[in-house]
Amino acid sequence: MAMGWAGLGRKGGSKRARTGVPRGGRKGAWRRAQLRRVGAAALGGCAVWAAVAAMSPGEPAREQAVAAAADLPAGHRLATADVKLVAIDAASAPASRVADGSAAVGQVLAYPVESGELLTAPRLRPSSGLSELSKSERAVHVPVADRGALALVRPGDRVDVVSVATGQTVGAGLLVLSVDQAAAAAGGLSGGGDSPTGLVLAVPPAEVSKIVPAAVGGEGGVHLAVRPDGGA
Repeated sequence: MAMGWAGLGRKGGSKRARTGVPRGGRKGAWRRAQLRRVGAAALGGCAVWAAVAAMSPGEPAREQAVAAAADLPAGHRLATADVKLVAIDAASAPASRVADGSAAVGQVLAYPVESGELLTAPRLRPSSGLSELSKSERAVHVPVADRGALALVRPGDRVDVVSVATGQTVGAGLLVLSVDQAAAAAGGLSGGGDSPTGLVLAVPPAEVSKIVPAAVGGEGGVHLAVRPDGGA
């Protein structure tokens, strides 16, 4: 009897070996095959994504520019609150754009601009000595016959204006905003040429009525007395 059971066991084991079914059965083999297929598909998908990403263009280059922070009229002097920095597509950025906010502050608009509009060089009026003019002063061009006196003066200096006819000081401690180019080019104590020369002064409104008649209508015009550096 014992031998019979042993023989049966040997016969069963031989049958399992002949079928080639791995331990765990056909169901486990099917699952492993499915996992291999899913893994292969995932690897293939990653390869395709990497290839597409390599061929796709990257983010466009960006550059900084200055734009108006509000609607502003022509003649407006830009303050810090009037401008803002924006990022724009480098490919479409205008060559004349203003890229530095500090360079725009203090400039005067030659044309009106709308909120968000980029500031460009043609939109800004070239800077001049008038940027030094306060709201309580007026810019007055004063012709001066003595070119030697003009040769001593530079923008930023302060001068006294004296009537040649009366010897009276008609303007004291006035800021020089600019000097005529003809006078500056003449140099020395005796300039040449017949074109009138002079300078632009920052004059309080109360003194404008004194300086203009003396410089334009008075006999002999006016003379300049230049003050020391920093002298007010």
